[in-house]
Amino acid sequence: MAAAFTSRAARPESGFLKVRRLGVDAYPTLLLHTAHGTDHLGGPVASADALTRALDQHMATTDT
Repeated sequence: MAAAFTSRAARPESGFLKVRRLGVDAYPTLLLHTAHGTDHLGGPVASADALTRALDQHMATTDT
């Protein structure tokens, strides 16, 4: 029983470590995963307009 608890407890911790490596420090955060890596598009105070601009800008740089 203790082994099952230990293995389950490790899963959320590894998830928290992963998002920290991606630069996430607040929720919600919008990340865009591409062939070139992960781009941070917006965080908890980003408006819909700001997120749209960030995505449009990203798309414009990848369309060339």
